[in-house]
Amino acid sequence: MLAAGLAAAAVGLSLLSFLDAPYAGLVVFPFGAGLTFSAATVAVLRDVREDQAGLAGGLLNTAMEIGPPLGLAVLVFLATAYSHQPSSGYAFALRVAAAALLVTALFAALMRRHQVSKGESE
Repeated sequence: MLAAGLAAAAVGLSLLSFLDAPYAGLVVFPFGAGLTFSAATVAVLRDVREDQAGLAGGLLNTAMEIGPPLGLAVLVFLATAYSHQPSSGYAFALRVAAAALLVTALFAALMRRHQVSKGESE
């Protein structure tokens, strides 16, 4: 689910980068983000001991509160560094973010595949 959510979010950001018609991206990106946040929560809390669940949940929530503003700051920096034209700068930044999400989706899929194959061999 994590890899699928990241991939859907990447597709949504790619669609949003076409600034003249972003409507499909405004539907696809939130769907992918919702899948990603839900799957990330399950992945983080899955193997946590019961007495450490509150700590793990707090760290997860802190990361989810700090990550988006930092990501936005990086995207705004990329947009302004790329072009003085806001539309082309933001389109570039959205494509970079989509590429980062795709790389993360591939990493998540490979990690899941490794966990499944490791579990089958034990």
